[in-house]
Amino acid sequence: MGATDDSSMEQLSTERLAKLLTLPAAGWNAGDQAAALKHQLAASLLPDLAAAPGARVESMSQILGRPGSPQSFGELFTTHAPPLELLELAKQWARQLRKDTTSPLFEGPATVLYYAAIAAALVRHGKRITSLSDQELREGFAWSAAQPGAEGLRTLFTEAMQGAVDRA
Repeated sequence: MGATDDSSMEQLSTERLAKLLTLPAAGWNAGDQAAALKHQLAASLLPDLAAAPGARVESMSQILGRPGSPQSFGELFTTHAPPLELLELAKQWARQLRKDTTSPLFEGPATVLYYAAIAAALVRHGKRITSLSDQELREGFAWSAAQPGAEGLRTLFTEAMQGAVDRA
């Protein structure tokens, strides 16, 4: 960048400069979001869950150190008996990411992860870890099951819609 470029930038009004520097809130297209969701489902639970509100790293490490304990997000949501504490943390972490405009998991992918944690708690433990109504859960599960990248979670969402909501 030459001196003339720098001086041109300096001549811009504050409003024009702010407009030029403003990026769209979410620049991730549907393909990017599907890839991000698939990547996250294969990703290790740590260090991500350590960033969840209320996370206790020592407790999580003990749980994850047990034989047969799920190690990835995909395993957490699809294993027969996922640790309820980890499902709660995954829900909190995903809820937090839903608002992070800099994350490729912003909105859609994070919402799928959020509903997957809730569905797994309902289906695998018969526990409700949310205050959402049955109708809101059914709608969220149906929407999540239809999202690109969530193919590996469709059985979970179907099971949750087929009665786990009413049982909890």
